[in-house]
Amino acid sequence: MYEEVKTLPDLAQIDIRSCLNKTRSIAEKIVYLILEKKGIKLNEKKFISAISALQNNKILSSKSIGYLHTIRIIGNLASHPTNETLSDTDVRVVSYALSCVTEELINKKLL
Repeated sequence: MYEEVKTLPDLAQIDIRSCLNKTRSIAEKIVYLILEKKGIKLNEKKFISAISALQNNKILSSKSIGYLHTIRIIGNLASHPTNETLSDTDVRVVSYALSCVTEELINKKLL
């Protein structure tokens, strides 16, 4: 996933919506990877269900669960037709959220 993450700064300069969508996609892949590593199966492969599984199994802190929801919601705004204006600030918020989640996963030796 490093190659995908590496492209985000350039993508943010070109297309904010694509950058936010890609960040959401990366976060979703990470979450599925962690669930697979923990042997947790999902009834439906949806990001919101995956986040709930992390929460219900107490794999991540409440703060990281909140960060994942932030990534999911803003990523959804970027992915679907909407009148919402998305900006560099949104990219910074989502990037920070992903970095905080990643830090916790590394500290817990899940990544």
